[in-house]
Amino acid sequence: MAASELDPDQLHDEIARLRGQADRLSEVLGAATGGTIQVTDPLAATDPVNGGPETWHTLGTLSHYTVTRGRFRLTSEGEAELDIGVSGDGSNVVTTTFSVTVPAAYRPAVTRRATLSQSGRNVTAGDQWPTAVLNTGGTVDVLCPAAGATTALHWNGSFPLD
Repeated sequence: MAASELDPDQLHDEIARLRGQADRLSEVLGAATGGTIQVTDPLAATDPVNGGPETWHTLGTLSHYTVTRGRFRLTSEGEAELDIGVSGDGSNVVTTTFSVTVPAAYRPAVTRRATLSQSGRNVTAGDQWPTAVLNTGGTVDVLCPAAGATTALHWNGSFPLD
């Protein structure tokens, strides 16, 4: 049965079945070799700082914004993924930096930028598009089209690190 023919519960069950097979394979190989062999989940990256499966890490606060989502993680493809959802309080400046600097293992070799979606403000000719920036030094900036905006900005995506 093709994956597209499965409903979400069936997909979850299929993934659980495959993970169970991987666990059993690990047990058999470990018993056969007299050692411990760990089969890792190819869908989850390993946390490069703390070890173990990768999870979301906070980007912290963003001055003059309400942060509904501000987090990062490493993808299984080795890219830095950002998940940002913020709303300006009307007293923000054009460029604002999240309070948490991402560790070196999550930093790109060159500065990466992505256009944020926005609501609550029309973009007119000559406006700068709102942007998320992952800098080589590990800071994450939000560039808003105008100071004093109450715009809601959103983005989820990943950047290559090379």
